Amino acid sequence: MKIINSFFVGFLFVLAPIFTLFAGLKVNYFDHYGIDEYFNVIFIHNVPILWLAPLYLFVGYAFFYSKFRKFFRAFYVIVLLFSLLSWLPAIGLNVGERIFAEPDYDEFIQDSDSGVKTVNFRPLYKTKDTIYVIKNKGDYAVKIKRNK
Repeated sequence: MKIINSFFVGFLFVLAPIFTLFAGLKVNYFDHYGIDEYFNVIFIHNVPILWLAPLYLFVGYAFFYSKFRKFFRAFYVIVLLFSLLSWLPAIGLNVGERIFAEPDYDEFIQDSDSGVKTVNFRPLYKTKDTIYVIKNKGDYAVKIKRNK
């Protein structure tokens, strides 16, 4: 019974800080750039829920049954507080850029009037169907369909 309790409680306690982090990123990174993806899609596509299963068991056990449960609970509160920092606009934007954005790169586009024109693109977020980019160091994302 301890294993089942550990797993399900660990599931909740592991996903709580991750959910809090992603909620802050949704507000301060995705909404800032106008990336129109639903929160659920962003969360499910970027959090390996099944791969975290061993962590669920460990966290649940450490939280309730370990000899060091008081230490672990204090550590957990610190982790939860750090995930809450993503709700601050500057920190959430910075964390989102570090996780999702790629460095700038130049894309050369053939223009019929003036020859070759250089446009600077910066990918902000990629899905399996689209890429959201900032064009020419702008402030708002442009949605581009991926070729299949």
